[in-house]
Amino acid sequence: MLNSPDSITEEVIVSTSEKVKNICSTSATGDDDNLSTEHFMFQFNNTIKKQLSSKNSTWIPWVNEENEEISLFRFGRSPGYAEKEVRLLKTFEWKLYINKTEMDTSHCALLSDIPRSLRTVKVLVQLLAIVDNHKLCEGCGETENYRWLNNDLILYKTKDGKNAVYVENEKIRSTNCQLFLPNQDRMCTACK
Repeated sequence: MLNSPDSITEEVIVSTSEKVKNICSTSATGDDDNLSTEHFMFQFNNTIKKQLSSKNSTWIPWVNEENEEISLFRFGRSPGYAEKEVRLLKTFEWKLYINKTEMDTSHCALLSDIPRSLRTVKVLVQLLAIVDNHKLCEGCGETENYRWLNNDLILYKTKDGKNAVYVENEKIRSTNCQLFLPNQDRMCTACK
């Protein structure tokens, strides 16, 4: 029956094809759709990019199929390396890098509602919007201003002997740094 040229008309084939396209495109572009390494480029171009609130958002996706990781890069003034990177591991656990340094986000109030493992397009868009739309804390100052205190830059310790600050890209930052600021301050309260 299928071999008969009279059994399926071209109109039926085109109509069926359009219905399949519509089903596939609506299921692959919803807010609550699960993130997928296989389909991430499609999800990024057709959903994520359109939902970012900032029209100046310049995230560039890259999928490492071998490691099943996704990186989203945002370049700043220097084209040589990413100013910001959100990396999604194989488990969709996310990490934030600023100027090639992994950041501790555990004290960041603005990121406290973002789960450690991103499962949906909607939550990834929320994370990227926070990174896009908030100013980064400048830290406690440049390391050269503190070298006189201690040569190995273990500057301050808490009462229990833990480091109170760390060095990152020639800047001193509190171990309790909030990273992103909801207003126009230069430093978070922990770094002041």
